[in-house]
Amino acid sequence: SNNNITNNTLWNNGIVIYGYSIEYWNTHVIENNTVNGRPVYYYKDQDGGSVPTDAGQVILANCTNMTITGTTLTSASISIQLGFSSYNAIMNNNCSSNSNKGIYLQYSSNNTITNNDCTGNSDSGITLTSSSNDNNITNNNCSGNSHNGIYIEYSNGNTITNNSCYGNLVGAGICLLSSSNNLLLDNNCSGNGWDGIFLDTSSNNNITNNDCSSNSHYGLRLFYSSNNNIVNNTCSDNSGNGMWLDYYSNDNNITSNTCSSNDYGIYLGYSSNNIITCNRFYSNTYYAIYISYYSTGNIIHHNNFWQNNGAGKGVNGNCQAYDENGGNIWYDNSVNEGNYWSNWDHVGDYPIDGSAGASDPYPLNNPTPELSPIAVIAVAIALLGIIALRRRK
Repeated sequence: SNNNITNNTLWNNGIVIYGYSIEYWNTHVIENNTVNGRPVYYYKDQDGGSVPTDAGQVILANCTNMTITGTTLTSASISIQLGFSSYNAIMNNNCSSNSNKGIYLQYSSNNTITNNDCTGNSDSGITLTSSSNDNNITNNNCSGNSHNGIYIEYSNGNTITNNSCYGNLVGAGICLLSSSNNLLLDNNCSGNGWDGIFLDTSSNNNITNNDCSSNSHYGLRLFYSSNNNIVNNTCSDNSGNGMWLDYYSNDNNITSNTCSSNDYGIYLGYSSNNIITCNRFYSNTYYAIYISYYSTGNIIHHNNFWQNNGAGKGVNGNCQAYDENGGNIWYDNSVNEGNYWSNWDHVGDYPIDGSAGASDPYPLNNPTPELSPIAVIAVAIALLGIIALRRRK
């Protein structure tokens, strides 16, 4: 706090502020500095106003109702930084090729971040941390960064929609750490060096209609993350699993997703009481669903299984699912209907591989039709209610 930074000429870097109390942000004198020949604009304790378009770097400290639009803020350290700043608009800026991040928010809520180019940064494209809540992040290009496309840490209630988060080198398209009640909708999270979407210790999020394909590890990975709603995502052609629920990722609703041409479609490890329904599994190299030790109480029904684990078009001996633990239910016990298996012989139950000795006692004769968007929402709400009731018991 209380630093004086004046009359500096900076090239290919800039000024960076971090701090967990407001005096680390709004007590400085920062004047007459340039980054790559353009002014550094540092605002503190200001309400309203627009940042000039000739900026080389922008820092808002305890500011509200300001607009940052139409700037070119490339090859700095961090193009735009907000600390303890809310209700600001960040639109149509070029925040690329920085030595750190494109856009960084700390303790900053209710901001709008739209139509920005946050590509090719040495860290993440957009980062929210430290209770940066209820922000709207829409239509940004967060691709080709060295770490994550969008990184959300200890921040809740954000809306993250229609962003391009592909081709990030070491990390995920979108990563949530210890963050809850966020909406991830209609994002392209494909072709990343690690995962499409990664949730670490993050619960009660809605992950809907995202493309999580062709990633080097997993399409969608949950680690110690529970009570999430995962609906209508595409997790195909990943080098690892379509989805991986690991280490006490419990009570999640997984509905109407497509998992094809992965190693495993969905892999559950140490994860229980999840509901997996109305999903489509086809052409995965190994099992469409693999339930390992210490995973129990999962309910799996009305899914379509086509030609996974080497199962052919007709009846053959290759099972398409594996249950190692037991205590999992492979049918809907309210209507006695199970799953559609492309290689079921239409006689008796469908045996599930694995030491649990499980089976689907009520295989379906025909595939489950794809749900309409309205039906997907209705099913998701109903299943979340079931999960909530189960948690109270």
